Amino acid sequence: MRSSHSQSPTPRTGVLKRSGPSQQATFHIITPALEVGDAVSNDVFGMQNALGSVGFECIAYAEHTSPQLVGRAAPLSRLQANCGRKGKDVLVLHHSTFWECGEDLYNKIDATKIIKYHNITPAHYFAGYSDVFTNLCESGRKQTSRLVQAGADLFLGDSQFNVQELIEAGANRESCQVVPPFHHADELFSTPASIPILERLLDGHINISFVGRFAPNKGHLSLLRTFEYFRGVVEPRARLILVGKCHDQLQSYMQDIQDNIVDFGLENSVSVLNCASSEELRAVYLASHIFLCLSEHEGFCVPLIEAMLHNIPIVAVNRAAIPETLGPQAFLADTLDELLLSEMMAYCIQEHSFNRWLTDQQHERYVHIFTNQAIADKLLSVITPLTPAS
Repeated sequence: MRSSHSQSPTPRTGVLKRSGPSQQATFHIITPALEVGDAVSNDVFGMQNALGSVGFECIAYAEHTSPQLVGRAAPLSRLQANCGRKGKDVLVLHHSTFWECGEDLYNKIDATKIIKYHNITPAHYFAGYSDVFTNLCESGRKQTSRLVQAGADLFLGDSQFNVQELIEAGANRESCQVVPPFHHADELFSTPASIPILERLLDGHINISFVGRFAPNKGHLSLLRTFEYFRGVVEPRARLILVGKCHDQLQSYMQDIQDNIVDFGLENSVSVLNCASSEELRAVYLASHIFLCLSEHEGFCVPLIEAMLHNIPIVAVNRAAIPETLGPQAFLADTLDELLLSEMMAYCIQEHSFNRWLTDQQHERYVHIFTNQAIADKLLSVITPLTPAS
């Protein structure tokens, strides 16, 4: 990657208009796939809703759309026919994986352009687990540099951590803004909990939870090592709950998790929920005493704000965008030290005043920064400079 001191591409000049129907800008949001429960998909639809709420026409396009979402997005094949009026059309590319077709369209279409960067995991995390994922991540991170060099009127990152990667790839700092991802945390908070799951978890155990896809950068093996120490030395009534989805290409990683559970003798104290429903996830959050995040690479980490909203004290490791998402009052460990992390969890459980203070700080951060309304306000404020006075 280029350093932040290298010459940046010349900023493009935006020309959005909102002064009347004949001048109204149309936003065209493109993403490789739209899937139910997917963080990038949630951000796409949230962006679409926010722009539509102030009168912009906004169309989402995807190369692949899950059956449940058919009708909410246009086929990608329609993009070139709909988009290309310089000064009226805005092309928004959500970049989260290598996507050859998306890059080709981005380069071909003449429009005001915005890149929303969700981060791409460094390839080395997948080495030994999946050649497909390793190659996909290597290609995706190279594609990030090419997209940056192609230029944009505005670069958006989920976090300053993501924005810094864009800057290091050559993006003009003045053209970069942080806009957190839209999400379904509030919708989840109003979802009825699964009663069978809730009854099973509310049995007197201390529930330590983590939510995130089963992928090597997410730190599940560190979670298991830490939990083994915590349960053996601090709290024998502890239970670890792992919630996520596992891609078929990462079954060997899932097997490593299962092998570690057996090797540590944790078969009766670790619950794995693969592809949990919203009702099941809501029950896990309601039953959790600690949210433990030992992920080593995150561009934002939406489950952190779900835990904030549910008033669960968060213990996390100081990696990537995690401290930024949690804010200055975060309870962070600088190392993956089982003793230190266990002591931190014990402190949260035993010191009720600290527990209350931490969850109050987390909840306040959610309310002021991470509600969908706050995110919509931020998105619209950074788009405004592209809009000339009417």
